[in-house]
Amino acid sequence: MVLALRDGLRSGDVFVPGSRRYADPGTYLFTPGQWESKRAEFCQLVRKPADASEAIDQVKEELHRALEDLEETLANAAPNDVGAVRLDEEGQRCGWPDP
Repeated sequence: MVLALRDGLRSGDVFVPGSRRYADPGTYLFTPGQWESKRAEFCQLVRKPADASEAIDQVKEELHRALEDLEETLANAAPNDVGAVRLDEEGQRCGWPDP
């Protein structure tokens, strides 16, 4: 039982009221009221819509574009190419000829 309690404390499944180390992880989150006042600014910073369905549609579009780019890259690869992909510091592919 002591080992289960220790594991619960470490994982955050068990918390001790008043403890700094083993506090309820939910206390680190914004309340719904706090989030509502910060939502617009956050969404602007990450360039995502505040509306969940719009955000999902945007992510789907980004995924489809990325998959199209990947398919094009794979289609243009040499037959004996092992497919090693490298990205530079900006997240752009490097070491590949431009398609």
